[in-house]
Amino acid sequence: MVFEKYSQYVLNILITLLLITLTLPSLNAQPQEIAEFTVHAGTHDRWNTPVSISLSNLPIGVQSGQTLQLYEVKEGRELAVKSQLDANGYDHSLRWILSGNTPPGTSRTYILKKEADNGSEDDQTSVTVTDSGEDLTLRIDGKNVLSYRHAVTSPPEGV
Repeated sequence: MVFEKYSQYVLNILITLLLITLTLPSLNAQPQEIAEFTVHAGTHDRWNTPVSISLSNLPIGVQSGQTLQLYEVKEGRELAVKSQLDANGYDHSLRWILSGNTPPGTSRTYILKKEADNGSEDDQTSVTVTDSGEDLTLRIDGKNVLSYRHAVTSPPEGV
């Protein structure tokens, strides 16, 4: 009788742990809004204007399998915007092009989200850099363009 109660208790714990384990990856897959930005045109017409904003004070915390995606909010819809994250030294900046015309006195709203990296087709037409721990490899359209070895490499014997 005691063994049956104990085994039922252990079974309940195992089922709970299994459910938690199965649920955690899906929580990571949910997009998380990090920040909202409003870009004001000021008193000038803005045509395809480069924009940069510092992310140094934001808790980005991107993990493996996640990416940052910028969206422009237009008429209640979120439209993906190509952007670049620059992390040089102590500063983390997000850069993108304010595409098209932004007339004087108007503004545009953007949302930055952390979401699961789905390996979209856009990755095939972009520039990527990967670090193997020994080499930095630059790829354009999925093709290797440049490789730079940053690890210590011994010269061949006899040299």
